[in-house]
Amino acid sequence: MQLTSFSTRAVRKIGRITKSIFGSGPQPAAAPAPILLPAATRAFKNRSAQVAELPDLIYVEMAMACNFGCKMCPVPESQKMMDGRVPSIMKPDTFALILDSIRNKPRHVWLTQLGEPMLNKHLTNYIRAAKSDGHHVGFTTNGSLMTEAKAREMLDAGLDHVVFSFDGATKETFERIRIGGSFEKVVANIRRFAAINIEMRPEGQRCTVQVDMLISDLTENEVDAFHEMWRDIAITQAHPIDNWAGQLDLPEEFGERRMPRQDGERYPCNLMWNTAYVSSGGEAILCCHDYKLKSKLPNVHQKSLQDIWRDGVQTERARHVAGDFSSAACANCQAWRSLQSPEQIIGQ
Repeated sequence: MQLTSFSTRAVRKIGRITKSIFGSGPQPAAAPAPILLPAATRAFKNRSAQVAELPDLIYVEMAMACNFGCKMCPVPESQKMMDGRVPSIMKPDTFALILDSIRNKPRHVWLTQLGEPMLNKHLTNYIRAAKSDGHHVGFTTNGSLMTEAKAREMLDAGLDHVVFSFDGATKETFERIRIGGSFEKVVANIRRFAAINIEMRPEGQRCTVQVDMLISDLTENEVDAFHEMWRDIAITQAHPIDNWAGQLDLPEEFGERRMPRQDGERYPCNLMWNTAYVSSGGEAILCCHDYKLKSKLPNVHQKSLQDIWRDGVQTERARHVAGDFSSAACANCQAWRSLQSPEQIIGQ
């Protein structure tokens, strides 16, 4: 049977005739607007390795070093737990190269990967430089070095978001986990930062202040008290403790890893689509779990971050799409079990 083609005018006429006979009737509810995904997320959903442009989230490691000795972190014993990596600080020329690679549009620049970023004496200058290029800038800190002077400097530089890592709600628990830290000092530093933020910035332009903790056997009984402790001062989040995707044996006192797990056939890791990472020494890395630098990607002094993204990282994305997870950085990684699969992404 041949289908008849109607002109636009004919369709309108049929509509008028229908209304004259039956009335206009109730109008159907407007369809919800589709969820439009960023290009990188859309590529992941479609299992495409092709992501031409650097993603909207860039992690830059300010310092692969820390003034605390937390046992659930590989940094304090980096040479033993990170395949011989030695403490290092990101230098200004390295940071400048990274900014050059992302100058084409504003992005979210997170000035932490591992380590304590406030050990880097250039941190305030880096915040100011990134803000001058229009980026949204934040970092994660243990809070011990956040003096009044530093708080004012960073807020004046334009800091958008700071996350304070803080475990437990009591002095005993905090200092048992955050080895080398003073409960009273860190609490005072966070509260003072929040107060200075209100003093220096008008409402609607303030830095987002967040306090996070890890849920483990040591802290699970203090979760409610933790949230109450920071109520009206900061956003709070409590995250299940993990073992760095299977790379670190958690001390027995912390209990088992608590991150949710998905079983079934392995699928690509979306971290390589949605986030770019650079170590304190300037090496590009595949993701936050590639802290041992197993991927052996080039340094930004050898190749631009954009070119590394289109070449080295894309090569690994293509392997994942093909079901090949055998590379040194990915072979034994368990992180994918806690991340969305392509089929779980909603949008277009």
